[in-house]
Amino acid sequence: GDTARSVFVSLVFLFVNHPYDVGDRVTVGSVSNVEVLTVKRINLLDTVFKRWNGHEVYCANSQLANTQIINISRCREQWE
Repeated sequence: GDTARSVFVSLVFLFVNHPYDVGDRVTVGSVSNVEVLTVKRINLLDTVFKRWNGHEVYCANSQLANTQIINISRCREQWE
């Protein structure tokens, strides 16, 4: 049950909300804990971000669906 719900939330997040594309710079987190990241790779169940220092951060899309995300810059090649 939880796995099916997680997959469904991830799919809705990616294809309906569509908050970012590969190459976009986004802020992730709440007001007290904001982090600026670059989207490196988007998978069905998780997204890989790159920090300013080069470290990769893997985040589940089902958790990102409940997190405040602000897209700072859209990658020009992937504007919709």
